[in-house]
Order: sequence, then structure tokens, then C-alpha cells
Amino acid sequence: MLALPAPEDAEAVFAGMEGEARIARLVDEVFGIYERGAPALRAVRREPDAHPAVRQTADALEASLAALVAAALAPLDAGDEERRLVRALIDLGTWDALRAQGVEPAPAVVALLTAAARPPAARASPRASAA
Repeated sequence: MLALPAPEDAEAVFAGMEGEARIARLVDEVFGIYERGAPALRAVRREPDAHPAVRQTADALEASLAALVAAALAPLDAGDEERRLVRALIDLGTWDALRAQGVEPAPAVVALLTAAARPPAARASPRASAA
């Protein structure tokens, strides 16, 4: 139904990609899952213990997302805190909130994650450097 990538296949999703391309692919892959199955995933999130099959779907989703984040960030030397931040920004709740505000989720999250992946000196705002 949702066509979740198996955790063991996560690295193949990013084969031949580097840096920002990996981040963009991660966002596209995950938000594609939400585009295909957001209503079902919302129900799974609300009632994970309603039935063993629902719990299995919830666990499969979380395992797939964790593996995708780990694979996307592996060459970027991201620590645990960065992985949690990325996971939060690609969460279904974030996707829903951005859409509710009229923001196209994928470009917004790619821009945020790409900016966060830059070295601190490269992230300085023009206003901060002009002061």
C-alpha cells in the first residue's frame, strides 16, 4: 500500500549521490510516502495498538524512516542530535503543518536542511555580517 523502502535497501536510495542531493532525495522519498498514504498514516499514528497489523505498519514506517535518515546522512558525519533534527523535519506532522500553512513542504524542508548542513560561517545572515 505505502511502498515503504525496506531498511536494508535505504543506502541504495542514495547510490551515487553526495551532499545536498542526498538531502533532497531523502525529503522527496519520505514526502512521497506521505503523498501516497497520509490518511492511513495518520490513523496508524493515532491508534498504533488498535490491531497487530496497524502496529506492524507503524513499526515498519519508523524503521524505514530511521534507515533512510541514517543512510542519507552517513557521509555527512551527522551526529545523533542532527539525525533527530532531520527526522523531526521530515515527520508527517511537519509535512501536515507546512501544508496547512500553504507552504510546499519539500522545497521548504530541503532549504532548511541544506542551510543547517552548511558550516556555521556559511550560514551567517547578511544582516549579522553587516553589523
